[in-house]
Amino acid sequence: MVDRLTILKIEQDEDISLQTNQQDVWATAIKVISNCVPFGSPVGELITSFIPNQKIERVVKVTEKFNEKLIDYNSKLNDVEKRINIVELKNNEFADLYEEGANQASRALTDERLEYIASLLANSLTDEKLEHIETKKLLEFLNEINDTEIIFLQYYALYGGEKRKFYEEHERVLEILPTNVQSSAKEFDKYSIQTTYKQNLIRFGLLKEKHKEAKKGEFPEIDYNTGKPKVSDYVTSRLGNALLRIINLKPSDEDAY
Repeated sequence: MVDRLTILKIEQDEDISLQTNQQDVWATAIKVISNCVPFGSPVGELITSFIPNQKIERVVKVTEKFNEKLIDYNSKLNDVEKRINIVELKNNEFADLYEEGANQASRALTDERLEYIASLLANSLTDEKLEHIETKKLLEFLNEINDTEIIFLQYYALYGGEKRKFYEEHERVLEILPTNVQSSAKEFDKYSIQTTYKQNLIRFGLLKEKHKEAKKGEFPEIDYNTGKPKVSDYVTSRLGNALLRIINLKPSDEDAY
């Protein structure tokens, strides 16, 4: 098996040289695949055709970001406090996380996504509250939601002036125009797509719906588009807040749910 941590020589006083090693890592990976799989050589050739070097470059980039975060973390601690060292990077639990993170990084389309993955990997070593299995689950959730959904999750984790400011900065994404019988097809399409973002977050337990309570003797207000009780607002769950924290998009200090 390829030693996935050979490119993780993290020393505070020495830089890592990922760019010079990336082709060797890629060549070794293809060699292992060729040796382990029936008809390995043709499979290896197909993989090199369909997975360009750009993908390994993304893995290199996320590892560089990860390295920078660990160096920054260590630089803020004194000798008495816990520092991250090479031994911790070589344990099986971290290797498992790094492998999944590298797989996700190879498919990442934005620098923001690489930043999220690098932050999660770094925080997995520094957050003593989260067990490995919990961190792995958060990494899986990160893989299931897109960058726009992360913006929605951030928005609903904020309150007051912070929330208003965030909305102004991301209005193009967050603005939801109400629809009615006179709405255009384009407006219906936009509403439907935006609804899927929130529904996906709800499906994974990262976001919760809030409903306006009906007055005594009255029926709850019904949403014209869904036929269900109208949602008055959304709020991040504890799980949603945990994901935001581990990717360094910190929500409010207190989790509402």
